[in-house]
Amino acid sequence: MLTSGSFQTTGALVAGISQPSFSAFLPKVLDAIISLTPRHISFPNTQLKQQETKQGFYQINCFPHVLGAIDCTHVRIVPPAATKHLYRNKKHTHSINVQAIVDHRGLITNIVAKYPGSVHDAFIFRHCTINQHFQDGLNEMAYLLVSTET
Repeated sequence: MLTSGSFQTTGALVAGISQPSFSAFLPKVLDAIISLTPRHISFPNTQLKQQETKQGFYQINCFPHVLGAIDCTHVRIVPPAATKHLYRNKKHTHSINVQAIVDHRGLITNIVAKYPGSVHDAFIFRHCTINQHFQDGLNEMAYLLVSTET
């Protein structure tokens, strides 16, 4: 809904305000939501949280030492006109390629939503903070489960 802009008229009608008022308040609402994300989306960063997550994955299917399941998905957008070609993905639609990591309960623990659809999943992982944690040895004896489906 946010990518098309067409929801503003409907949202304004439901809220009982004008579309320009809705448009003026939208950035404030989005900023408030974004400010809450660190409290609700966080990769297991303590030994206790890591152990809990590893045990959770082990109980599901005997996967040892797993801190998360990772995959990317394309979220369709109306691309910026000047850089439209960057947002064209392999299915010839325009999107943002979003990487998410979930824990054993299916809760998102990390999300990267800043790359256009033309960017490959492997590039996103190579440049994300979680990969850097693994490279720096902060997550010793830990793995991420990766989907191999296309």
